Amino acid sequence: MSKPVAILVHEDYQDLELWYPLLRLREEGKAVSVISAEPNKTYMSKLEYPVIADHGIDEVKGADFGAVLIVGGRSAKIIAEEPRMQRFIKDAAASGALLGAMSEGASAFAAAGVSAKLVAKSTDQLPEFCRSLFQALGK
Repeated sequence: MSKPVAILVHEDYQDLELWYPLLRLREEGKAVSVISAEPNKTYMSKLEYPVIADHGIDEVKGADFGAVLIVGGRSAKIIAEEPRMQRFIKDAAASGALLGAMSEGASAFAAAGVSAKLVAKSTDQLPEFCRSLFQALGK
């Protein structure tokens, strides 16, 4: 079985950039975890839609994931400034994880000194982003 996908999230995330790929991954039967700074905390989107992370960042290791996705919104800036998230990103990248960013999510990868292979610059690009993601994951 392939390694699971991690989606990093924090407060003020961009709604569609989290939920569209998350639901598509689940629909395709891929193992996916929403990871935030703290476990069991509710994080609100820009439009105040809640998500409760599956894991806090201290509960996981980047090397255990085959892909890491970072969504946009102010969430990406917070992730870029969070040392534990940055360590997770560097560890995942060093282990060969596929890195995917939506809009501002690319800035969180840049802060970790790595580049996203897959990038959606707007929500209009999410369908193509997911097609490319599934192709890279070997759907």
